This record gives sequence, C-alpha cells and structure tokens, in this order.
Amino acid sequence: MMYTANTSVVERISMAKAMPKAEAQRVLECRVERMFDSVKDKETTDAFESSLLSNYGHAGITYVQYIMKNLQACQQIVWDVQKRVDAKAELTSENRFWSATITATIAGLLIAKKAGLHDFDVQNVFKWAVSDLVEQNKRNMTDMGGTVYDVLDDFFTENISYILQIKSTADNRGVHNNGLDEYVVPEQIARGRLIARYETDTKMFYVKPKPLKEWCGELQINYAHLVNEIMQKCNGKRKKVRLTKGTNLQLPASDVLAMKFDMEPDDENLEDL
Repeated sequence: MMYTANTSVVERISMAKAMPKAEAQRVLECRVERMFDSVKDKETTDAFESSLLSNYGHAGITYVQYIMKNLQACQQIVWDVQKRVDAKAELTSENRFWSATITATIAGLLIAKKAGLHDFDVQNVFKWAVSDLVEQNKRNMTDMGGTVYDVLDDFFTENISYILQIKSTADNRGVHNNGLDEYVVPEQIARGRLIARYETDTKMFYVKPKPLKEWCGELQINYAHLVNEIMQKCNGKRKKVRLTKGTNLQLPASDVLAMKFDMEPDDENLEDL
C-alpha cells in the first residue's frame, strides 16, 4: 500500500510510458476526500499522529490464532468472497490483481469480524469496492487504450518539424513552355533531420522505421505490434522511396513504412470551433 498527497500513481506511470495498461492493472487506486479541513480539526489530527508513535497494533496475535483454529473455514471465506467479487465487478483474468486485492481485503474484514476485532459493516465496504472503486479504475484503463491512430497521431505531431510535406503529382522536375525544368516547391520542409515524407495530394505518409522504433522505445510502445496494426488498419506496406523526391536534394531511396489514413467524411469537413 502507498499513498501520495497530490499525484496519481497511474498518472505518474503514464508520464513514463504511453500506454501502461499492464502496469495499471497492478494498481488499484482510489481518491480519498479530505476529512479534516477546519481549524478545530487541527487538535484531532495532532492527537491521531501522536498516538501512532506508541501504537504498534494489537490485533495480530488474536487474528492469526483465529485463522489457525479455523483454517478451512477461513479458506472457504476467501474462495466465496472472490467468486462474489469477480461476478459483481465483472472482473476477468486481466483484472486478477484487482480481484486478489479486493478479495483479500473483504475476506480479511470478515474473518476479523468473526474473531471479534471490529464491528464494521463489511457489506458496505464490499458494495463500494465492486462498484465505485472498480469503475474508477476501469475508466482509467479506458483512457489508456490508445488505438494505432492515437499512437501515430502523437508520433507525427511530436515530430512535425522533421516531416517533408510536398505534392506527389510531379517528379523532381516540371517541364514548362520555355523548355526549362523547375523543382517542386515543398509546402513544408523538414528542419534539422528528415524522418518522414507526407504527400499532401495523395495523403500518403512514408516513415523511416528507425526514428519510429526509437520513439516507440522511449515510450515503451511495442514497435512490432504497432507495425502490424499499421499493416492491417492503415494500408501499410514496406517500400523503397526517395523521401526527397521533388526537391533539389538528391538522396538515394530508403526503406520506409508507407501508410495512409482513411478519414471519415465528417472528419475531413470539420469546421473551426
């Protein structure tokens, strides 16, 4: 168990990893509302903190002795509670850590109550755990479930300065009536380095694998899985393309990931808000 004063543990994990769903499945997080926020509560909190210095817990011996004397009954309580938790909260094998944590807590409360250590309403704790607590964490998981489009959108926006934007309809030379050849003027040139080419008329992206792989590594995104998603959902292909085609910079063809995003009609005609 751990707690923080102002930062969500899951949010901290998300800062280091783009889609930390596996890590978040190992965290069952809840937000605790402030209980003591008035001046008169200061004396209460001071007394509580002072009592912690001399209170090391006194229930352990009684609790363990009860379990030892009623081992099979306690084991049955654990199994029964887990079945109810999984059914009520609709937990799957992916949520096994949540299931184990809630089960251990509820079963522990039930056993401690049978041992005469408290008189809490365990049913209320159970209802809160399988509804509010689980739903809050499920919402957090939904926010992390980025699609291939979400991942690529982040990649392109973070590296927009390194993408050459140019039309594909002309080669690197266009013949005019005067017989002279001219280069195509790019709509945006890459600054600093060139990692991708975007053809504005065909909506095709050509991306170098190495920069994409490095970016995925920094955010702990599975690169092989991302490429597979690109192939399936973004008309992805591996090709050899001259990224500087149409400019006065003549570079040899390089291996790229070619992809195209099929925009929905509504997405293409969004009005400025």
